[in-house]
Amino acid sequence: MKRMKKLLCLFAALCLLLVICPAARAEEPAAGDERFDGKTWEEIIQDFLEEHRTYAEGVGLGYYNTVTGDEQYYNPDTYFVAASMFKVPLNMLYCEKVSSGEIDWDTNIWGYSYEYLLEGTIIDSNNELAEKLWRAYGVGKNVPYRYYREQIAPYMGEDPENVDPLYYKNNLFTARQMITCLRLLYDNPDRFPRLLDTMKRAEPKRYFLNHPQKVEVAHKYGYVVEDDIFYLNDCGVCYTEDPIIIVAFTKGIHEPYAFLADYCTLMIDYAEYQTAQRQEEELRKSREAAVQAMNPTTETASESGTVETKQGTPAAAETKEEASVDLARPLMTVVVFGLTAAALVALLKLRAKKQLKLRWAIPSLLFASAALLLCIYAPGMTTAVTASEQKKADPQESVSRFFDSLIRKDYPSAYDCLYDYASLGLEDRPQSEAAQRMAEALLDSYSYTLYGDCAVDGLHARQQVIFEMLDLDAMQADLKTGTEEAVQRLSEELPRSQVVDEEGNFLPELTDQAYLEALNELLEHPGRYRTSVGLNLQLYYTTDGWRILTDSQLIQALSGHSTATRGGDGA
Repeated sequence: MKRMKKLLCLFAALCLLLVICPAARAEEPAAGDERFDGKTWEEIIQDFLEEHRTYAEGVGLGYYNTVTGDEQYYNPDTYFVAASMFKVPLNMLYCEKVSSGEIDWDTNIWGYSYEYLLEGTIIDSNNELAEKLWRAYGVGKNVPYRYYREQIAPYMGEDPENVDPLYYKNNLFTARQMITCLRLLYDNPDRFPRLLDTMKRAEPKRYFLNHPQKVEVAHKYGYVVEDDIFYLNDCGVCYTEDPIIIVAFTKGIHEPYAFLADYCTLMIDYAEYQTAQRQEEELRKSREAAVQAMNPTTETASESGTVETKQGTPAAAETKEEASVDLARPLMTVVVFGLTAAALVALLKLRAKKQLKLRWAIPSLLFASAALLLCIYAPGMTTAVTASEQKKADPQESVSRFFDSLIRKDYPSAYDCLYDYASLGLEDRPQSEAAQRMAEALLDSYSYTLYGDCAVDGLHARQQVIFEMLDLDAMQADLKTGTEEAVQRLSEELPRSQVVDEEGNFLPELTDQAYLEALNELLEHPGRYRTSVGLNLQLYYTTDGWRILTDSQLIQALSGHSTATRGGDGA
């Protein structure tokens, strides 16, 4: 008998390992990148410079992540000849005048509209037109070039009274100054309208774009030869999932065009690597939060990413309770037999005194005793029958089948796992295009992990699940901002008749288009909105097997609402 118990325990342990192992594999991080794994930004750049045979004093580099705030430099405060890169802060002066209403796009500046001058200086990099702009800004001043440099100094993060004298000597900038300038531009598109959009149209096949990049890049480049030294530079915004701002100055280096494009590619890859690492860490923390919400007494080990619990599992607690009931049954049986015997003796004494007829008394006594014994043993008999049936129908298998069917979008099979719902409406196709896109993205984002053992009590069971999906609640603020920006842009691009009605209200068609554009942009990077929720699923055993009892917690999670994490026990 002891040997049989040991074999059963070993079998149970193997089953537990089969459940845990897939979950453990799911927690493994994605394959890394040997260019970045375990390296600082400075080490990455040093490897890059060695690969391109570039001497240290020949470059000034900058990198800034607009989401995380990560800011890195190589020779940050060394002044380099900027060439045409100066046309970015120059046009910021004028774009700011447009946003304030001081001028408009048709304002005449030395015979040209400002709109023409913006495109001529940024897209075509025309030096004569750029000179007209800075001279027009300094009209009436004794030293117009210095005056123009004073005006743009705040854009560069400098105090015009205390900046390094080199700043006024020539067309010189540092990597730190250009990153500061582009940060201001990126963070304030309404203050500097159209400038970044115009930069997206500049030189699509040279400089940072000397070879194709995987993301859109808004950039402004420059080159010049002075004293037989070739200066080639570029700066811009790379629209990775977490957009980055980069700058590269070069001074007489080997193959500068390849250097610029390769640097841009390296920084894009580095940003995506960092984003993947950050999102994985955020998702891990959301899993821990989901576990904590399901089990308030659970402690999470943040360093290892594992979860340990201080309390016994529900299954263990129920086993102890059942064991105590099993021990009590023999005692209760003895008590029933003792009472029956005492009652029988009492009946016989009454029969001897001729006060009672045994014809009906004894059957009544035996019937009452049998009823008591049935009350004692009937629950155990039911549990035994249920336990036998459970060997053929595993509640965890029903839960897995439900979620696997959802992920495959096999909704009839998924709904067949529910006890109280014939449909959850997930198969219904929304009417609007935007709603369809959001529904598809949500359904495509589903994934899950069974957490812990399944607690079974007769015909009832409970299984905890860590469910991952697109958090629609977290998307709303970004979606609102994106829609407002799209409305503003479309208002500038489209004729007034396609923007507002006779009363000056935005047309529904315009706002619908803006909403869809903003949604599509967000859904290009769904990873930033993934989250985990903890579900305490209740199941009930039927003649067809285990079925899930649908509750508001489950429905909220399937609908993309992360508040399901706070749902307590889901009852």
